[in-house]
Amino acid sequence: MAKEKVDILKQKKQELETELERIQLELDDSIHKVRSDVSSSLNPVQLIKRYPWPVIGASFLVGFLISGAGNSRNKSVSVKSNSPKNDSSEKIFRPLLFKELKRLAAKRAASLATGYLEDMLQNRQSERSTSLSNGKSVKKD
Repeated sequence: MAKEKVDILKQKKQELETELERIQLELDDSIHKVRSDVSSSLNPVQLIKRYPWPVIGASFLVGFLISGAGNSRNKSVSVKSNSPKNDSSEKIFRPLLFKELKRLAAKRAASLATGYLEDMLQNRQSERSTSLSNGKSVKKD
């Protein structure tokens, strides 16, 4: 009788360990899925692919605000300084900084847009080649 209880307890222990391993695997899979979903949703390339027109609009808006902010700051805000050298170097440095930032932003935007267009063209070409290999006729544009 005592041996039967020990056997039942061992069997229950084994079942619980198996259940715990299954739960751990499911939890690991869930965590991995959440991580990949979050990383893909925060990936700028994926955002651009998913929402190309809003991203372009936001890029133009940010560029407009940066360029307007650079010009209006130089005119409206006067920095009081005792040294004339500091004042003149600030007037030279600020427009150059804004110009360089705009150039880098435009270069990055062009690079991302080009990559997006290349991906679209490659997908279309692969769809056409798949359609041709399946024997379907493809309408030429």
